[in-house]
Amino acid sequence: MKLAQLFGKNQLDEMQERTMLTIESRGFWLVWSLLLVVLLVEGLLGFTMREMAGTWAVFMISCVYIVAACLRAGLWSRNIKATIGANLVGSLIAGAVVGVFVFIKMSAYDAPLSIMLVGAGIAAGTTFVLALVVLQLCSAAYKKRHEQLENEFDKEEKDN
Repeated sequence: MKLAQLFGKNQLDEMQERTMLTIESRGFWLVWSLLLVVLLVEGLLGFTMREMAGTWAVFMISCVYIVAACLRAGLWSRNIKATIGANLVGSLIAGAVVGVFVFIKMSAYDAPLSIMLVGAGIAAGTTFVLALVVLQLCSAAYKKRHEQLENEFDKEEKDN
């Protein structure tokens, strides 16, 4: 039997297809979230980058894929608009998570509190700025692609 015959035709109706897409989406985000948690826990436990490399590679490949695929399709989010305010909140959350992570990590080395606070603040600030820049660039790319796709759709509508 050929593989094309085995995996060829879609056997699902529209309702089943929508259910399958929901299951696949939830599965992706579950795995993504668990990989993030595993990376944070491994980092706190003192794992080396060499020990975390496989998990890190899978996590980053999934991140790059989902961002590139969404931008290519002209999609941003179901619940969040591509605004500076939303990007600021997302960047603040990322900075806070990294700041807390660095603070906890530095506390394992019995560093003075002032050093831990400064280190965590620098890490949080740097993460905030980098996340904001990346989110703003992605937001601009999304808006440009979304507009391009809308114009193509409008053009096709006029031609028909």
